[in-house]
Amino acid sequence: MDSKALFVCLFCFAWLSQGCTHQVRSKKPVQVVKLAPMVFYSKGGKVVRIEQYNDKELFEKGAVAFRGEKYAEAAKYYERILKAFPKSSYTQLATYNLALSSERLKRHDRAISLYEKVLSGNIDDETRQHAQFRIGANLVELKKWSRAEKVYAALALKKNMDVSDRLEAMASLGLSQQQLGKPYLAESTYRKTLRLFRKESRKEYLGNDYFASMAQFQIGKIYEDRFRNRKFRTELDKMKEDLEAKASDLLRAQAHYIRTIRLRNPHWIVASLYHIGQLYRHMYHDMMRAPVPKKLSQEERQIYRNMLKKRIRVLLNKAIAAFERNLRAAETLGLGKDKFIVKTREELKRLRQFIMKEYLAEPSFKEKEKGKEEKKSAPDVSEKNPPSKPSFAPPQR
Repeated sequence: MDSKALFVCLFCFAWLSQGCTHQVRSKKPVQVVKLAPMVFYSKGGKVVRIEQYNDKELFEKGAVAFRGEKYAEAAKYYERILKAFPKSSYTQLATYNLALSSERLKRHDRAISLYEKVLSGNIDDETRQHAQFRIGANLVELKKWSRAEKVYAALALKKNMDVSDRLEAMASLGLSQQQLGKPYLAESTYRKTLRLFRKESRKEYLGNDYFASMAQFQIGKIYEDRFRNRKFRTELDKMKEDLEAKASDLLRAQAHYIRTIRLRNPHWIVASLYHIGQLYRHMYHDMMRAPVPKKLSQEERQIYRNMLKKRIRVLLNKAIAAFERNLRAAETLGLGKDKFIVKTREELKRLRQFIMKEYLAEPSFKEKEKGKEEKKSAPDVSEKNPPSKPSFAPPQR
């Protein structure tokens, strides 16, 4: 039978006398001794171990477990404090740390409810602000963008906030707006975030701030989304307009990704390089899927497609260059397990297989390469370089 723990609160011990025929009353007042809760571990109906604990010891054990990234174990200690010591001075801290543990365990709904419980208590302004930020972060993880927008909008309006916190609030507000289908409002919020970053960077060193880099990256993502959503129309004159607009969106998105790289935040560097590669890959496939002009005959259509395919292969080369550069950057930055690097490896593998199938396996390509080899091996018979007479070396003994 598995061990089970029974929590018992012992408030007093009364000594019972044995073999007495009458009770002797003491004139002294009865002394009540309150003991800390104890845990009885039993196995097979027998108590095998007894543990006594208090709120301070539980909190310290929870802190050790949390620092060791044993979040489930830490959560158990904090929950025990809330159950056994509801009026302890550690209750508020235990609630906050239990919320943090739940967040690490990806129990985001549970974390939000615990942070809200913290906010309902009598806490200082710093703890209140931290709890609000954590609620916002968990709402983002749950993709509850409407609630997240309200939380970050309230935080962005707060005064006397550190620059780093204000950047986080504004960039996260922009992300919520973007996910709610408000790209123009989101872009405006991102640009305000970047203006604040540049202004404050003149006063103090802010380094490669994560949220400033995120704001710059997301502006690029807005233009990438416009690029991806723009389709080619069948009319020849409209197709030309679409190509120019699509190319413009690509270049603007790429420019913002390059600016993100210059901010030097490692995560957003590899994210930007991955998306630059994706821009060129999608441009290639969109152009190949574009409708063929209606006036062309069947034979002319095939010629058109073959010429287009050869002309735009450079887009695939640019995509490969971006992906390969990203892998080198990841090696330098120690980000081999970053999600964008995992995606980069997958895309690079698929792209190389695609080129091998669509280009290198073509008979025309093989014949062209064969011709190049024959040309290299053939003697030069031009007038400037007449073939030399064969010379024979004497046989070696």
